Amino acid sequence: MIHKTCKMQPHSDIVLLVMAAGEASRMGSIKQVLPIFGIPLIDFQISRWRFAFRIDPIIVTGAYSEEIYQQSDLKKVKWVHNINWESGLGSSIVSGIETCIKYHGDAKACMLIVLDQVHIGPSHLIRLIEEWRRQPEQMIASEFERTIGPPVIFPRGFWSKLSMINHTSGAGSFLYKNTDSLRKYPLPEASFDLDSPPDYDFFLEQLKFPKIS
Repeated sequence: MIHKTCKMQPHSDIVLLVMAAGEASRMGSIKQVLPIFGIPLIDFQISRWRFAFRIDPIIVTGAYSEEIYQQSDLKKVKWVHNINWESGLGSSIVSGIETCIKYHGDAKACMLIVLDQVHIGPSHLIRLIEEWRRQPEQMIASEFERTIGPPVIFPRGFWSKLSMINHTSGAGSFLYKNTDSLRKYPLPEASFDLDSPPDYDFFLEQLKFPKIS
């Protein structure tokens, strides 16, 4: 489902942290720069999501980082190259969180999202933020297909622990270990990611005939 961009007030106390470090072996090409409307996927995604944020996003790359950077026209973003990307998603989360601590220590929270969650639009992020603000001392994760995962909002109080997670783990293991401080937000759109050529073709077809809501 593709959501049209609506008028919204960008949030000035939350950092968008985008995971874009994977090798995308099933895609057979550099997923982060797949063309969407003539621009790389990474530019397409960030141009939509940044409507929800006033702080410039942090993008964590790993595999093909130089190629991604050279093909992107993104401005006012913080690029972070995770040299340990092969060790697992946890290492990219650590790289991103360390960057949040270094450059945005006064932010109230960060939102972690994976680049290829193409069914997530700015309106989804806004609603997740609004729900988080009801209990801002707690984490809030997206709930889909009987599991939880990104997009996830981590309040600043959790950053220190997140910076020490196992490199082979993702956000899920950290969330399940801290369920007393976790809320869930139903977001079925988070279940789809761009993982293979058929996924890419399917998404392009959706863009031709979008369902607007």
